[in-house]
Amino acid sequence: MTATTMDIAEQNKALVKRLLAGDTSARNELIEINRRLVFTTVKRFLSVWLNFKHLRTDLIGAGMIALVQAVDRLIEIGEMKRPIRNYLITCIRCKLLTEVIREIEHLQLHQYVATYGEVPEHNLAVDDPLFGQIEDREFLMSLCESERDRDILTCFLGGERASEIIRSTDYTESIVWKTLKLIREKLENFRESASG
Repeated sequence: MTATTMDIAEQNKALVKRLLAGDTSARNELIEINRRLVFTTVKRFLSVWLNFKHLRTDLIGAGMIALVQAVDRLIEIGEMKRPIRNYLITCIRCKLLTEVIREIEHLQLHQYVATYGEVPEHNLAVDDPLFGQIEDREFLMSLCESERDRDILTCFLGGERASEIIRSTDYTESIVWKTLKLIREKLENFRESASG
C-alpha cells in the first residue's frame, strides 16, 4: 500500500464514523474521495472485457451510481471489518457486470430480430403467478429504476403485451423487453427471499 492509499483508507474510516454518527456532509465527502475508484475499476474491467470498450462512458456512469448506492448502504450496514475500499470496489464491479450482461442480452435480442424479423413475445403475462401473488401496485412500481420503467410496467399491468407497449409508446423493443425481463427477475428474487 502506498502512502496515498493509506491516507485514503484512514480518511474513509473517519468519514464512515462521521456518517454513522449522522453527519450528512460525510456522505458527499466519502463519494468524492472514492470517485477515482470508479475510473480505475472500469479501466481494469475493460482490460479483461475488451469487446465492451465502446461502453466505457456507460460503465463509468453505472460505476458512479454503484458508488453512491454503496455509500448510502453503509448507513444500514454500519461498521465493517474489511476495508471500505474493498467493499466499494466489489459494489462497483457488480454493477459493471450487470451492465455488460444487459448489453449481451441486448445484442442477443438484435441477433434474434435480424434472424427472425420480429421481437420475441415476452413470456410475462398479467395473470403470471408472480404478479398474482403481489397485489400491492406500489411495491411493483418500487421495483422500477426509472420513469420509463414505470411507464412500461403501468402499460403491462393494464393488460398490454410487449408488442402493444412498443406500438403505444416511444420505447424501442429492446428497452421494453429488457425492462419486463428485469422486473420479472426482481419479482423472482423477492419471492425467493420471502420464502427463504
